[in-house]
Amino acid sequence: MTLRVPTHGCPAIGCTKRVPNHLLLCLQHWRRVPRPLQAAIYAAHRRLAAASEEEYARDPGRQLNVLSAVKAIADKEGVAIPDWLTSRLSKLEGARA
Repeated sequence: MTLRVPTHGCPAIGCTKRVPNHLLLCLQHWRRVPRPLQAAIYAAHRRLAAASEEEYARDPGRQLNVLSAVKAIADKEGVAIPDWLTSRLSKLEGARA
């Protein structure tokens, strides 16, 4: 009997790797996220540890961090940033101000 770990797709643009649910990105892309942003992602994860799955997914600070990480990776890789990502980041940053 093989134990299957639940996974999701790495959210980096163009990545097709599957990642265990307890991780945000594949290792290759996680290493491209700037350290201060990694720290913010860890802090949000700790802050939301007791939250329900829905609260965790909907938290605007967590969403901003995740989308900022995806953008930072795309910038480093020279990948075009989709309009939806730019739009969503603008909305989240505006709500934060």
